[in-house]
Amino acid sequence: MNLILAQHSLGQLFSLYKKTPEQDQEFIREVSWKVSLQHAALFAKPNFIKDTIYWHSEGQNTVSLQSLSKAQQQEIIEIIQLILIDIASIARLHPNDKWSRSFSLCSCFPSLDYVYVVDGRPVITGWGYAGENGFYDPLQGETVTIKKQTQRFLWLKFPWVTALVALFMGVLISLLWHVTQHSDKTCNVQYTSALEVEGALRAQDKNQELNKKRDILLQSLKNLDTQCKVPPVHTQQPQNTPELKPKSQQTIDLPKEFWNKKEVSMLDGCWNLTTPLTLVSRQSKKIVPVKTWQVCFNEAGKGNQAITMMNGVSCKGPLAARFEGTKIILEQPKNCDGEFTLVKGNHTCTRINDQEASCIYKDEEQKDSHGSVGIFKR
Repeated sequence: MNLILAQHSLGQLFSLYKKTPEQDQEFIREVSWKVSLQHAALFAKPNFIKDTIYWHSEGQNTVSLQSLSKAQQQEIIEIIQLILIDIASIARLHPNDKWSRSFSLCSCFPSLDYVYVVDGRPVITGWGYAGENGFYDPLQGETVTIKKQTQRFLWLKFPWVTALVALFMGVLISLLWHVTQHSDKTCNVQYTSALEVEGALRAQDKNQELNKKRDILLQSLKNLDTQCKVPPVHTQQPQNTPELKPKSQQTIDLPKEFWNKKEVSMLDGCWNLTTPLTLVSRQSKKIVPVKTWQVCFNEAGKGNQAITMMNGVSCKGPLAARFEGTKIILEQPKNCDGEFTLVKGNHTCTRINDQEASCIYKDEEQKDSHGSVGIFKR
């Protein structure tokens, strides 16, 4: 499922280097190809709509870093650092690539408020940007404050590869000149000292220990996600839903008292079909699985529905809710039209508990059939 983790106005963020939206997408693709898809998943995918950036990630469950305990937050930060260290080691092998030259700034983000945990793995939003108070460098573990000489500071942070190449060329030229001037003289070879070799071996052992610690932390996060299941977050797409009043905060989605009083106002907001479902084309008899089926209502029970199939086609149409006895009828007054057509029909819903309702869907050509059963919830 494609989740929207956060949205930020371009006025809130300050780009750490000159770039275009296409370069952000290219950076993620390069990390996927040169390192791995798992490493690239650390960076949320930006989607620019007018003056707003929507940050996307694939997954089911998400929670903000700040909502976790201090110990869990520290584990997440350490995992982020280990992933970035892996990417940095590959970037050093491609010093002339655009993505590797911009990596040191792409790995920074405004603050830890921009970090989320999706299905037990960390995801960063706002990467490559600074906020009003500066930006957070995870590899340094510190926040850098934006000052008047910001541009100069960022330039000094970025061109270390160029400086190293210039230093290397200077040493090489000096060495060649020395050889041509003193070719008739004897040169003494200086071997690496035992202490330097021992230090390199210790560094190699430490790197292996860090890799083992990373694997242990990733496994502990998977166990934590299994033991402490986080409810899924379904972000409402503005272009797919009607204008609705803000929903009052309540811990019970389907209060029994409201249901018994037949108050459709409790449906205010958006609901999702969470049971796997397939639709059959009456012309081709082809079976296509449903990817998402979302219905949204206002306080009067008026709204619409949006259905997206696994093959990418979708349709939209109006929907209205009313009580009939102890059941809620979700009435589809006309066809759901778009890239495919779902003929008009009704959902007949029975309350299961405070969060879920079981709904049987029948279109106008299935009145005598058993219908399709789905579980609807927030």
